[in-house]
Amino acid sequence: MFSLQYFEHQLVNYVTSEDKSTFKEAFDISTIPVVTREQADAEDRTKKLTATTPSLKPPKVGPTKAAPTGAEAAASASAAAQKYAQELMQIPEMKEFGALLKSSPVIELTEAETEYVVTVVKHIFKEHIVLQYEVKNTLPSTVLENVSVVATPAEEEELEEVFIIQAEKLETDVPGKVYVAFRKAGGEGSLPTTSFSNVLRFTSKEIDPTTNEPEETGYDDEYEVAEFDLSGSDYVVPVFASNFAHIWEQVGAAGEEAEETLQLSSIKSIAGMLSTFLPPCRARHEWDLLTWSNYRRNGTTSQDALPPTAGGHRRAGQPDDAHAQAAGQDGQRRAGGGQRADGALEQVGRHDQDHGA
Repeated sequence: MFSLQYFEHQLVNYVTSEDKSTFKEAFDISTIPVVTREQADAEDRTKKLTATTPSLKPPKVGPTKAAPTGAEAAASASAAAQKYAQELMQIPEMKEFGALLKSSPVIELTEAETEYVVTVVKHIFKEHIVLQYEVKNTLPSTVLENVSVVATPAEEEELEEVFIIQAEKLETDVPGKVYVAFRKAGGEGSLPTTSFSNVLRFTSKEIDPTTNEPEETGYDDEYEVAEFDLSGSDYVVPVFASNFAHIWEQVGAAGEEAEETLQLSSIKSIAGMLSTFLPPCRARHEWDLLTWSNYRRNGTTSQDALPPTAGGHRRAGQPDDAHAQAAGQDGQRRAGGGQRADGALEQVGRHDQDHGA
């Protein structure tokens, strides 16, 4: 389905346009972003949650807001894409690129205290990559003209530069935008990954204090800024999944499978692995079962390997030291050790029952 908010906005602009030449061409619906039903529901939910209502209560002071959920992340990404899409569609050179698929967060390429502050946003289209640079000149009594950015990908054979749209004039503390567009050499299906080196080029002119206008002559200058990467995550669009289990089963049924071997070099024991990857309650439950299995086979268990417990309480399935020592002294005591084992089994059963095993 189409993004209704953006659809309505574009349609109103088309109908109310005062330029008669606008109506020479029919309304192009292909420029409207397409979203899923889940994304649309997530956007509506986010609007309701973020809507401000009058309140007499004082503002709450507490911990920072929790991380956004999957629905909120999908709605946020969709809203950002719509915002940038409205801006980019106003540029004639980019209308043929089609719908905007995704826009990255803002990436800072310089420190905020430098004379020229530069940031970049990566825009992903079907067959094109557009880099949107925002440049701010912080030098007083100075104007920058013909501002452009030379963006050079490390793998030049994967991306072909199409055009550069420069900022004609940047006054002090007034940001301007520069666009650099690339075409994917491999076509729509390719997902090029590379790093970009960036050089800011401009003509610097001093302001004449008597006329408050730029001097007629200036000098050309360059300013190198930090590199950034175009990675695989830039092509991934978050989607709100109302039923993840169902989607997971569909992926498996389609035969899509990925296998990878990882080395857990920082984990030295099974107990450490359980406490790292499982919730505390579940980790204790699994460790009790492993301890009991080892006790049945060998009659002993490693006390040093057991993870610590609060208050020094003995876990189910862990043999008492006095009973273990007595079990090794004579046959009568050894029989008592068998009774201890039966008792451990009963405790494990109760522990499993408490934890829903």
